[in-house]
Amino acid sequence: MPLCTSRARRARLSLLTAGTASLALLATACGGSGAGGSSSAPENFDYLSVTENTTVKTELTTMSKDACKAANDALPLKVETVPQASLDQKLQLLAGQDALPVQFAAGNAPALTQQLAKSGKVADLEAKLKELGVLDQLEPAAVSTIKALYGGELQVLPYEYNIEGILY
Repeated sequence: MPLCTSRARRARLSLLTAGTASLALLATACGGSGAGGSSSAPENFDYLSVTENTTVKTELTTMSKDACKAANDALPLKVETVPQASLDQKLQLLAGQDALPVQFAAGNAPALTQQLAKSGKVADLEAKLKELGVLDQLEPAAVSTIKALYGGELQVLPYEYNIEGILY
């Protein structure tokens, strides 16, 4: 999956929100093992978001039809939403079934994302982004905020802290 850039660096998305509205990335932005740690390639770019946050779904959908159309043609975007209050339960259920989507909103508390990371369900984002040569594209203040919330680890990406971008 190619890294997709939008019209301006500030208009690009990265896929996670600091704090309770953050996203955890299961696979890397430019590839990975597919949903739920499966070794087969995913058929869709599945993303689980919260119903209350319409911005994420709208922006991803818009980009999939415009700036990221080629990436969307290769791996179609499929967004599922659940109420914020049900997110942790849904993530735990999907993780237990080894069926987490490629990307998903982080749990309501950092503890769930940390648990998913310890069990190998969340990629080592800092290492993956360094490997891709794009770590420096994240806002340093956002990275430090995330690391403060997640025990010094970059386990989620800043989605609404400062609109930045990693998609597909």
